[in-house]
Amino acid sequence: MRIDIESIIPLAMIILVPLLIYLKKKKGRTSGYLICFAVFYIYLIYAVGYTVLPLWFDPDLLELLRSDANLMSSINLIPLRGMSIDYLLSIQVVGNIVLGIPFGFGLPFLVKSNYQSILRRGLFFALTIELVQLVISLLYQFPYRTVDINDVLLNLSGVAIGYALFCFFAWIYRKSVSKDEPTKSVWSHIHNVLTGQSVKNIGK
Repeated sequence: MRIDIESIIPLAMIILVPLLIYLKKKKGRTSGYLICFAVFYIYLIYAVGYTVLPLWFDPDLLELLRSDANLMSSINLIPLRGMSIDYLLSIQVVGNIVLGIPFGFGLPFLVKSNYQSILRRGLFFALTIELVQLVISLLYQFPYRTVDINDVLLNLSGVAIGYALFCFFAWIYRKSVSKDEPTKSVWSHIHNVLTGQSVKNIGK
């Protein structure tokens, strides 16, 4: 028995519906905001699937993995240790950077952001992933996933790249349209974000 991304998607969608209703009815969010929220929510679900899942619950399999386990060998708390050229060119490094890009690009569509706030939230996001991986490894009593401070740095680099792409996209958008240009209801939220409208207008 295991829990994987395919098994949690239905539950995640069931949870999403009341969240959208709450944001619409109680917070007065626009359709554009709700679309951005749903996309970011789905991204987070797949980020969990990539970094945490699948979780195994087969006692025989877990016991076999524990029999030849060295939990401490999978934990690295020293920044940049093992950062060889081969490692930097590996799919693992690329994956960790790519994982953070949608966070940095997408979060400004939900909350008013600057580089400091994005990096702070991105650091919390990356640390949370590593902490969850550590807790799972401790519960399993074998190195289920590598807990590596370098992964945090790579995730955070992706977040910074994502926010830089957002800023560039917003700059291009502001150059091509007027700040006061009328927009349709669904697009109005995205227009407000990209043109730097007041935080009070975001999602309203």
